[in-house]
Amino acid sequence: MRVQFADIWADYLRCHYGRAETVAYMFGVTFQTACNWLSGVSRPTGDKVMLEFASHPDRLLAHALTHLDRAA
Repeated sequence: MRVQFADIWADYLRCHYGRAETVAYMFGVTFQTACNWLSGVSRPTGDKVMLEFASHPDRLLAHALTHLDRAA
């Protein structure tokens, strides 16, 4: 699930935020961190995921469930 989460998060960010500059700004991370997330090289810490979930619970959950359904 760890590797899968990085891929799900990367796809979510591409769908909803697009560019690394936007991701960096929205999540308060460096440009390099945003690039790593978008490429699936790394994944965020729990606080970043929870901030997104607090702001957009429906779309984050729907996106994750769509990916998990495909994997099943």
